Amino acid sequence: MNIVKLKNSIEILSRLIHISDEQKEALIDKCTTMNEKDVIDKLSETMYYVLGNNLGLFSYSLEVIRNINPNMCPQVPEMRDEIIQKYGKKEDREMSLEDNHKLINNTLIDITKLLNEAGVDYYIVGALPSFIKTQEPLFRFHNKIDVMVNEADLPKVRVAVESLGYTYQDDRFPTMERYQQIKDSKQAQLVTAQNHNNKMQLGFITFVREADNTITTTKYLPHEENGQIAVDLIERKNDPLGYVLRYDDTPTQYNGTSFRTSTVENVYQSKGYTNRPTDAEDAEKIGKYVDQSRLLLLRRHPLKEEVKTNIMMNSGQQAMGMS
Repeated sequence: MNIVKLKNSIEILSRLIHISDEQKEALIDKCTTMNEKDVIDKLSETMYYVLGNNLGLFSYSLEVIRNINPNMCPQVPEMRDEIIQKYGKKEDREMSLEDNHKLINNTLIDITKLLNEAGVDYYIVGALPSFIKTQEPLFRFHNKIDVMVNEADLPKVRVAVESLGYTYQDDRFPTMERYQQIKDSKQAQLVTAQNHNNKMQLGFITFVREADNTITTTKYLPHEENGQIAVDLIERKNDPLGYVLRYDDTPTQYNGTSFRTSTVENVYQSKGYTNRPTDAEDAEKIGKYVDQSRLLLLRRHPLKEEVKTNIMMNSGQQAMGMS
């Protein structure tokens, strides 16, 4: 094994994943005791677990690893596919990244066309529309499209998604049995639609359209209370300027369809509230498109939050008094 190439490769990789000098030296010492194939396999596996959600950096890391012995490795695309097949999550292994991007785009087009035809009041939210609006290339796997939808239009949504073969589920007011299933699965959203053929999911965030055209998002929190299911409600209200700063009422035109979206500033700010690596990577990608003056103004117009408790009990599904 060419020790100089090995050290050069590990030096570059250590900068990509921000490891300390001590860790880098320990890695070099360990790799010098291994055969070349095991070194390439181990480094490739490590880079996949650290950078696998970032296609650009992951591919670049494989170029660096491949340089240790180009004759022993396939070209980077084949090398990448082999690693995903070996170490990837189940959903990642079922299709290539390129096929996933085709699926997410086709799903987005099909769903928005149907929602438009049905006259649904909705926004496509999350990182995906921000990439589309800014023409920033997709770089990671997507298995869900987030849709913010007017509660009054949920019946229309159900008809639309079921016509495409999705299973629609509204768990805002679940039975006790269903509540246990939700709790065990740690389901993030309570209104969903699942396509069992291609594993694509739609996650719906509900809102109420106010008289001044602003929106109030509604988050339902079912929980067990005295042997029954109680549901609390968190309402997050926008003031008029906050609404304009968070949502773009000018539709984005995209491949024969159109849809309203959240603003890039709103997505960027929301990504900063989590510790998930994918959110940090999304924020890094769209950060260069953020209008800093609008972002500062958005932070000065926070959502006004109100909590209402026990809005519905599961016994007979009778509404209780708001508090």
